Amino acid sequence: MKLVGKLIKWHRNKQKITQEQLAEGICSMTQLSKIENGQVQVNEELLVEIANRLNIPEEKLVAPIDQEHYQMAEQLITAIHEYDIPTAQELEAKLVNKRHDLLHYDLDFLCLLARFGYMLLMKRLSEADQLYETIMNYDEIFEETAPYSFHKFIGDYLINKCLFFDAKSHLHKAERLLPDQEDPELYVLIAVANSHLENVLTSNQYARRALRIFQEKLYYSRIIECEIILASNYTFVNEYQQAKEQLERIESLIDHKFEKHSKVKINFHLSLINAMQNNYGEAIQLLKENLETDVNETELMHSRYLLAHTYYITDRFDEALELIETGRTLAQAHQLNYYLIKFKSLKLVIEKKSEDLVDFLNKSALPFFKVTGQAFDLRYYYQLLGYTLYNMKKYKRAAEVLMVADEQRRRFLEYNIDKK
Repeated sequence: MKLVGKLIKWHRNKQKITQEQLAEGICSMTQLSKIENGQVQVNEELLVEIANRLNIPEEKLVAPIDQEHYQMAEQLITAIHEYDIPTAQELEAKLVNKRHDLLHYDLDFLCLLARFGYMLLMKRLSEADQLYETIMNYDEIFEETAPYSFHKFIGDYLINKCLFFDAKSHLHKAERLLPDQEDPELYVLIAVANSHLENVLTSNQYARRALRIFQEKLYYSRIIECEIILASNYTFVNEYQQAKEQLERIESLIDHKFEKHSKVKINFHLSLINAMQNNYGEAIQLLKENLETDVNETELMHSRYLLAHTYYITDRFDEALELIETGRTLAQAHQLNYYLIKFKSLKLVIEKKSEDLVDFLNKSALPFFKVTGQAFDLRYYYQLLGYTLYNMKKYKRAAEVLMVADEQRRRFLEYNIDKK
């Protein structure tokens, strides 16, 4: 029962009760300090008195732990780490049928963490959002419950929120917790985070480490995931033809009926390449195909935004604005600030509201991308700000901003060329 002391301390601090106030008439302050730090065993009678004073259900501190229930939660977490969806679904269904009211804290927190990981695995992000708030409220407790799973799952969640810099921090903490073991799914997540941060070399290294393990296990769908990451990274170093050839090769190997998520990712990256090569018709066709695919809406946000942007480039403004409004509604529903910023910026561009756009870029977009670390977006929005200022005849300020954008581009190119 390793969490008892920490939870007592958490509730005491939350209620702004001193150790002296909690201990009065129950035990000495010294003993309470040892209880909170997990240094002594505590009898049930003492725990009941503490629970009553803190106004928490005594069962949370003293209830016996159902070992079958506990092992099932641990097995679910293992299945999530191994990306074993059938086993995870079977275990989650069994756990749902168990009573979860007034579980001992040790079991309760393990079950909550397992459920959070499961929602991420199944891309049920609205449910993951609700659990995330609880987990971060008790973050130090969840970290004590299962440190590796905590940091890996939080990193996965932040990737889904396009908060790649923070995601990478948690994922590397997870990596340091398993120095003598390999987890290819962790490597995939680190590769994805670094890809979006345009750390192409690092992304490729982790994707290849994961790929080697998946190839040894003949884990087909995960091999495809690694191949997509490696192919997409070519676009960041302007090797479009190589990226396109690899993506088309991967597409020819997959079963579109069962690999819908892979197909969506491939279509997106192919459409991005086509858009960057001014093949707008092909890009639009691929993106529209994606939006008709039966996958989670959050997986389609990249495609929805790129299609809106491509409509803007090709002067199809009404269609672009329609997509923007739908996209903003979905981004709001799924708490995706990344896309709220991108859709609003594009809307201001189309509506030619230059003053509003400059204000929004300075106060919202650029600060956001500085914090999240997305180099591509940071360069793009610096350029957008520079060109907007230039069109407003604010030439000096425009030149300063465009120099910053060029410096961002130069640093990225130097980093990736030097590391080849």
